[in-house]
Formats: sequence, C-alpha cells, structure tokens
Amino acid sequence: MSKIHIIKPLAAVNMAKGILAVTFLTLFDLHRAIQEAISFDAGHLFKFIVGPRRNKKVYALGQFAERDEEAVEETRLSDLGLRKGSTFYYLFDFGDCWNFTIKIRQIIGGRVQSPELLESINEAPEQYPETDDIF
Repeated sequence: MSKIHIIKPLAAVNMAKGILAVTFLTLFDLHRAIQEAISFDAGHLFKFIVGPRRNKKVYALGQFAERDEEAVEETRLSDLGLRKGSTFYYLFDFGDCWNFTIKIRQIIGGRVQSPELLESINEAPEQYPETDDIF
C-alpha cells in the first residue's frame, strides 16, 4: 500500500489548498497538482527547497538544474524522507517570485491514482493582477 501525503501549500496571501498526493509521484507531478489547484499558468520555472538552511536540497527541472540541484522529474515524494509536520518550499516564477510553504499534514495508507484537491481555503491570488501603473 502506498503512503499518501496530505499537503497544504500556502502562499504569502491567506490561501490554502489541501492536496492528496501519493509518495510515488514526482516533484514534477506535485508542481502540476499545485498549479491546477491554484489555477496558475504553469509556463514558468520553479524549484522545490527541502531541509534546513545548511543542509537544504534544491530540486529543479532537469534541463535547468544547477550542478548541486536534483531533477524534479526523477525525484519522488518518497525520496524526501518527509513525515507528518514536515515543511518544504515551492518557488514558482522567478520573476514574480511566488513562494509557497508546503506542510505535510498527515500520512496515511491507501491508494489514489493522481493528486486530488481535498479542501480550499479562500480564493487563490491572481497570477497576473491588473495594475494601474503606467510605465
């Protein structure tokens, strides 16, 4: 039986999405699930950052990964050694810098084919809000 991580990505705004994700899914799969849950355009670079500052590991798209970074396409949730209460970070769109804190709320046994949205607290922010700024 697979372990299921119930995660909660939180943006800097007062918004949360509960996502059910299976340990065999890759970080790339998790990226897509988060993008779907918050209705963002996924056409930007992103990274996951796991662990404390001194021992942190960074995961990026393989073709854009720097020397000390690992590929999100090859890294599964189960590879991260996460447990209930663990947190890690998702940085999306290096220009606008959307930062999300991801917390493992629960790990349970069971089966699920793909990530599922379990709950939604408040609306996700607009990815490209209109501004009145004139350049």
